Amino acid sequence: MDFTNILTIITVIIGWMVVSKQHNNRETRKEIRQFLDKTILLIESLVNRVDACYTCKNIDQKEKKKQVLVIDIMRLDKNLSFLQSFISESISAADVNEAITSCDSFDDINVSNETSTKDLNNTATKLYELIDNLEKAYRDTYHKRKKTTK
Repeated sequence: MDFTNILTIITVIIGWMVVSKQHNNRETRKEIRQFLDKTILLIESLVNRVDACYTCKNIDQKEKKKQVLVIDIMRLDKNLSFLQSFISESISAADVNEAITSCDSFDDINVSNETSTKDLNNTATKLYELIDNLEKAYRDTYHKRKKTTK
């Protein structure tokens, strides 16, 4: 074999390695985006479930809805822990968890509508802030802008 054949083979191998790595990075990014979308859907469903729980006047139904909320919060924590290994920023559901479980409407069935509305608005705000933070963290990790010099 002469030098040009060896150089051609090495060039093809290096080219294949670069293309393969870029393809794997794109696929990972797509999978993370899909998982992020599912997590966002879970957060949006939490808004509706929190509303149903806060406004429920039947004690038995409220207890069942609270149990579902607790399970969804644990699922959200698990999803965020998984995403944390791929996203550069630290994202936590602690504020959301506290907003959902520490308010009067979560524990007391006889809370006034005004308090319930205030708690619901606070919780919904925290949930939507979490969505914004997740989107920002994803963009900052996978859509880095090139710095331009002037």
